[in-house]
Amino acid sequence: MAPQTFLAPGQRYVDIAADPWRVDQQLTILQIAELPGDSVVTYRSFNGDEESTSASRFEAAISGGLIVPVIGTGRVAAC
Repeated sequence: MAPQTFLAPGQRYVDIAADPWRVDQQLTILQIAELPGDSVVTYRSFNGDEESTSASRFEAAISGGLIVPVIGTGRVAAC
């Protein structure tokens, strides 16, 4: 069975201290690759580079409050 994650391509996140409406400050999830034991998230980072990390590590950054979801036209969602 594939690992479960709430992450999906197209979702945007921003550092808690950044302006959420600024696209150049956002992380954008590009794809989720399912591997045994954990999924790998590939995302476009703040500087435009594509980076990858485990889904559990990305989710830990969200639940730890380091990054927050961006909704609509730059509003930050409450987690």
